[in-house]
Amino acid sequence: MTPGMFILHPPGVPHGDLANDKYSLYHVLLTSDQPLGWPEFGHDLEGSPLHDLLRMIVNEWYSNRIQREAYLRHCAALLDLLMKRCAVEQEGTQVARNVVAEVCGRFRRGFYATINMGDVASDLQISRSTLYAYFRQVLGRTPVDVLDAIRLKHAVYLLLHSELSVAEVAKGAGFCSASHLGRKLRTAYRATASQIRQRGAEAEPGSLPIAKTRRR
Repeated sequence: MTPGMFILHPPGVPHGDLANDKYSLYHVLLTSDQPLGWPEFGHDLEGSPLHDLLRMIVNEWYSNRIQREAYLRHCAALLDLLMKRCAVEQEGTQVARNVVAEVCGRFRRGFYATINMGDVASDLQISRSTLYAYFRQVLGRTPVDVLDAIRLKHAVYLLLHSELSVAEVAKGAGFCSASHLGRKLRTAYRATASQIRQRGAEAEPGSLPIAKTRRR
């Protein structure tokens, strides 16, 4: 907790607080006869409209200004709108997580086949751009990056544990050609398929080649 932090308790939500701090904390407790649909969350509100509004409510509460009660009612109505907006945004985040989980499961089950991101998005009744936005929001990566990582993991396994040719490994892992697989391996591991196989042959049983990361 930091000095001046606001702790907002939505109506009807049980809560308990214990603090041994030597500075002031502001508790804003509202009452309501009906559920307001506010989300239950906690985060730093510094600099946000919600933080500014709570500061206004606290300042007005301790004031003796004219029409103080009317002002506080107005602030409470605005607070309700802001909290409901937070609920909608929070729901949108959950939708993104659900979509990403569904698509990643599809990738893991069918990585060896041709996967078109436009078709994946269409199956989920969203646009291709929305699909990419969800992945960036949840994982910070594109769906193509995630699919490539799954395919590469399988390709490395086949290189280490089979005698398939590089072309056969590429096909089994979902890459369109041996050269395509080779480019992906050089990017992720900075090594060729032959070098990865050699590392596996020289390594102790059960160990895997270590991917070399590039500094950014």
